[in-house]
Amino acid sequence: MRIFRSVAVVLLQASLTSAQTKYADNQVPVSKDSDLVSKLFPDVEGVELLSPAFANEDSVPEGWTNGTSGPTSQATLESFLKDIADQHSWATYHVPFTSEDDRSIPYLNLSSGSSTSKLRIWLQGGVHGNEPAGDQAILALLAKLASNNTWTTSVLEKADVLVLPRYNPDGVGYFQRELASNHDPNRDHALLQRQQTRDVKTFLSAFDPHIFLDAH
Repeated sequence: MRIFRSVAVVLLQASLTSAQTKYADNQVPVSKDSDLVSKLFPDVEGVELLSPAFANEDSVPEGWTNGTSGPTSQATLESFLKDIADQHSWATYHVPFTSEDDRSIPYLNLSSGSSTSKLRIWLQGGVHGNEPAGDQAILALLAKLASNNTWTTSVLEKADVLVLPRYNPDGVGYFQRELASNHDPNRDHALLQRQQTRDVKTFLSAFDPHIFLDAH
């Protein structure tokens, strides 16, 4: 009986969460940390983050403060990636497919082109649109690579890196966990029910990485 009760509680909690999550601009209610909790996580000294949201606070959408958008808009993301590709010969910008709501899903290919037998690394972020740390970490890494050409050149002597910073641009746009269709992309890795998932997985298989890192 205890097992059945536990299962019932889990199902009830899941249904309540699902009921609070609606399509598009209706998000799960935001619960902000109290000042007491925030004080336990002070800024880290000596670390410089050069991703758009940190390098230019004016680029952060107003909706970020009330939990209705991510800290980096789609337009800012695209511009950031294009700038890196325009300024560095080792980076090329590509948009192989789009999301369910027709947002671009761009990636950068980082390669010195010096060998075809190097280590292949795939980096991705932004699977759940209301969990911004993933794509922000990927953007911060790209900014670090762009700011230190010597270090980046040494990395690319040994590896080719494909960077897809925002797996779920619709989720980021609506600041929701799911794809625009309300499918959880994290649950679709095996089921492959959505075309967007199949597009990414086909591309991933073609790249055939030795190392796969999902910053989520």
